[in-house]
Amino acid sequence: MTAAFADDLPLDAASVAVARVGAAVAERAVPTRHPIVLVHGVLGFTRRVVSRLFSFAYFQGIEEALRDAGIDVVCVPLPPTGSVASRARALSEAIDRMRVPRVNVIAHSMGGLDARWYVGKLGGHARVASLVTISTPHRGTHVADWGETRFGRALAGWRLLRDVGIYSAAFRDLTRAACEARNAELVDAPEVPTFSVGGARPWYAVAAPLQVSFRMLQRTEGPNDGLVSIASARWGEWWGTVEADHLAETGWHWTPPGIGRFDHLSFYAEIVRRLAGRGF
Repeated sequence: MTAAFADDLPLDAASVAVARVGAAVAERAVPTRHPIVLVHGVLGFTRRVVSRLFSFAYFQGIEEALRDAGIDVVCVPLPPTGSVASRARALSEAIDRMRVPRVNVIAHSMGGLDARWYVGKLGGHARVASLVTISTPHRGTHVADWGETRFGRALAGWRLLRDVGIYSAAFRDLTRAACEARNAELVDAPEVPTFSVGGARPWYAVAAPLQVSFRMLQRTEGPNDGLVSIASARWGEWWGTVEADHLAETGWHWTPPGIGRFDHLSFYAEIVRRLAGRGF
């Protein structure tokens, strides 16, 4: 079975098959014409090394699984809490350093906003063959609006966060007003073939850290993955919904007991297979 993108199914039927990794992923992934660039979201990173024996990545196991399947793939580092504009510049510089004619970008969350700004405003349309966004808040998220309303007024709180290296620019750029303003700026900008995927789960299958934001979004925007709604994630050609919360989409599983874990490796292998099938 291949990873499923379910668009018109109820949430409890919009599932992705759980399969063994390794050979199963290699069987599904098909080498693409252009290298794959993975772009992380806000507060993201490429890899953190704790010791010689232990490290972890934003895209948990995804680079390794795809590379083992013969895919040319790299995850690029962006400023974790920078603005969309600053992160887009970092993305541009990272792709320039790759010294390849064109790339396929697969971006999670805020990374999709950075990629679209790079494509439309920084000449990225000449370097990006295709863009896949995964739970990107193209129209913003009420969660960011809520945070801006509360923390935006608490200057002391922002100063405290800034002192430990966390800046407000990224969070402000995720508000619905900021996203709509950027969308307006990009109306006549160059574009590339863009595909989008969203995530959604029933409340009882959402990771504990996302329960409050999930319920907030459920009331204001409808089905969501705990941070981004399906309505906001839709952009370009819609590839449907996967049954995953925002953390599980990149392999960070906080799945409650008794709930099947999302097979994130097969999910990315399926995205790559689709891109290869389109000639990218």
